Amino acid sequence: MTMTQEALAPVKWEMGQPLLPQHLLAQEESLLGDASLRFQLKGLPSYGICRLNWDAAVLTQGCLQVTALRLLIQGYNRVVDYPSNAKIVSSPLELEKQHLPHVFCYVFEESASTQLRVDNYLPGSVKKINRRMLKIVLSCQQSLPQDYEVLLKTHVLIYQGSLGIFEQNNQGLWRLSDIVIPPLVQIGASPYLQKPLKQTKTLIRRFRASLTQKYSPQNLPRAHLHDVKLCMNSLQTTLRLIENLEFWDVAQGELQIHPYFVYESLQKLLSDISLFRGEWPEREPLVYQHNQLHVIFKHLFQQLLPRLKLDKTNAQTIELILENGIYSCTLPNDCVEKDSLYLIVTSSGKEQLNSDDLPKVSSKLRLQTLNDYSLRGIELAAVNQPTLGYEFGAHFQCFKLGNGSEREFIHREKSVGFFAQSALKPFDFYLHKKSSRSNDHAPMSN
Repeated sequence: MTMTQEALAPVKWEMGQPLLPQHLLAQEESLLGDASLRFQLKGLPSYGICRLNWDAAVLTQGCLQVTALRLLIQGYNRVVDYPSNAKIVSSPLELEKQHLPHVFCYVFEESASTQLRVDNYLPGSVKKINRRMLKIVLSCQQSLPQDYEVLLKTHVLIYQGSLGIFEQNNQGLWRLSDIVIPPLVQIGASPYLQKPLKQTKTLIRRFRASLTQKYSPQNLPRAHLHDVKLCMNSLQTTLRLIENLEFWDVAQGELQIHPYFVYESLQKLLSDISLFRGEWPEREPLVYQHNQLHVIFKHLFQQLLPRLKLDKTNAQTIELILENGIYSCTLPNDCVEKDSLYLIVTSSGKEQLNSDDLPKVSSKLRLQTLNDYSLRGIELAAVNQPTLGYEFGAHFQCFKLGNGSEREFIHREKSVGFFAQSALKPFDFYLHKKSSRSNDHAPMSN
C-alpha cells in the first residue's frame, strides 16, 4: 500500500506494551519512508529503472529471459532487486510471436492481511526465516494477463510500467529499440541510451581531433583562439562524463549517473558547438522530463549528432560489432581493392593485443573455412606511429590489411570479420578505410 500521512512517524515504544507484528511492520514502513524522503530531498526524480540485464544467448533465439532487474517504485518506497528480494513468476517471453513486442513489468507485494496471517508465523524450533519476496510478472500485454489475476487475492499490485520495445535488426537479431525509454534512476547499468551515447563518444573524439589538426598549427587571432578553446573544453568535459559510465555490455567506466546530469551535459555541449559554428543555440530547449526520456533525448541527439559529424572525406571508420561470437562490419560501398584498409584496436586501459592473439581476419562468410582448415586469414602488418586523421584515444594499435586472395574474398562479399575469443574481450575494433584517391597522407608517419 502507499504511505499514509502518519507512516513516516516512528513507532512510540513504551515499557510493558505488547509487541505485535503490526508494530514491527509500522516501524519498517517508517524507516523505508525516512530513507525515501531523504533521497527525494536531493531534488532529482527518484523512481525508475536502475539496472536491467538479460540472457543474450537466449535473446538471439527470440526469447527474453531477464537475469537482473532493479527499480525504485514511486509512492511505495520500495526497491525491487531481482533476484535479491523478488522473483519472476512468469515464463520467459517469446518475442517472435509479435511485431515490435512491447514488454511490460508488473510487481506485486503481499497484502497486509496476508502478512499477518497466523500460519505465517514460525514456531521457535524453525531456524529458517521466511522472506517477503516481491513477485514480478513480465508480459507483452498492456494489462495484467488473466493467468496472473489470482495474485490479486493475496497481493497488491504496486507497480506496472514499460521495459521497452524490442525489434530485429537487418540480421534478424533481437535488440532493444529506442522508441520507448522508461524512467531511469541511472544510466550505465542498463541497455537504455547506450547506442546514441557510444555514437556521441566516437563523434566527439573525431571532432576533437579535427579541431586539433585544423587550428593548432595556425597563429589564430586571440578572440578566435578563445572560441576554439571553449569548444575544446566542452568536448573534453562531455567525453569524460561518457567514458566514466559503466556501459552494461562492456566493462569500461565505474559510474552510473542520473539521466538529468547526462542530459544537461549534452545540452551544454550542443550550445557550445552551435556557438562555435556561428549558430545561435536553440531558443527554447526541452526541459528535463523524467517520464519522457525518449522524447527529450531523441530531440537532443537529432540536433547534436549532425553538428559533431565531420565534412565528408576520403577516409571512413566503421566499428566491428560483436554478434553471435563474431566481430564484423559491412565494407563501404565505394571501397575498392586499391584502397588501404586498417584494423584499429582500442582499449579503455593500457592493454596491448599480443601478436600471438591477433585474430584471423577475412570475410564473414569465410571465417568457418579458415577455422576448419587452419588457414591464417589476411595478413595483418603492424603500423608504427599511425596518423589516421581520427582520434581513437591514448592507447590503440593499428594493423594494415594485406592484399591477395583473402582480400578478394573481403571485396567480393563486402564484409570483414573474425571470431571472438577471450583474449579480445578488453578491446574494441574498428575498420579504417583510406581511399586511394585521397590527397591526404597515408596513416603512417615516417
